[in-house]
Amino acid sequence: MWLLDGSVRRSLFAVCLITFGLSGPASAAFIYSVDDGAGESSLALGGARNIWLNAFQAVAGGEIISSIDIAFGATDQDSEVNGDPITVYLWSDPNNDGDPRDAILETSIAGVTANIHTNIFNNFAVPSSPTFGVGDWFFVGFGWLPSGSGAGFLVNRDTSPSAGASWVFGGALTDPNNLGAGVDGIDNFSPQDLDNIALGGNFLIRANGRAADVSQVPLPATVLLFGLGLAGLGWSRSTKTTKS
Repeated sequence: MWLLDGSVRRSLFAVCLITFGLSGPASAAFIYSVDDGAGESSLALGGARNIWLNAFQAVAGGEIISSIDIAFGATDQDSEVNGDPITVYLWSDPNNDGDPRDAILETSIAGVTANIHTNIFNNFAVPSSPTFGVGDWFFVGFGWLPSGSGAGFLVNRDTSPSAGASWVFGGALTDPNNLGAGVDGIDNFSPQDLDNIALGGNFLIRANGRAADVSQVPLPATVLLFGLGLAGLGWSRSTKTTKS
């Protein structure tokens, strides 16, 4: 039989450690989504300042929000272009009722539009990675200010049956720090979820979460390799390679 010498055994042990380190439980993630991956239309309110967002409820294994994914502009070929400046937001819900009108802004990320009209999701890392308790509501979305490149049809809307989670805010008074400040009137629209304005559907805006307690995440199959490597150390008692 083959016996591994000391140097080979040490190499096997190192490989197992590296494999475990790269593929450990910290890589586990949960995707928050209400869309089917394909948008059929875009939506804007009067070419004024717009904020679009989705509401989600935190689940076990996805309590830490690490990034936000957005697909811009539907496939109806509106006039919007790549490279428009936008701001990506994450809010918490102070009374946990799923209504963003009293949301508290937790973090914002400057970005630009990309991959418009393709249904390709663009990833925006959340620098502070806020943690939510299981069952807590939170909101993710993005905002746009008129910049001369179009009317603001930047959101991508899936028109399949509504999950009741997508909201739009528009008008001169739209403020990410006070989403409930919008008022009725010219160029100002009451905050509405899509169902209330007869435009049911779901925005292609997602959140990526990871577990707050990695000890609760099942270990990947590569951990088996780690165990086998340790076992291999015990099987060999020779410091030389021999064949019998």
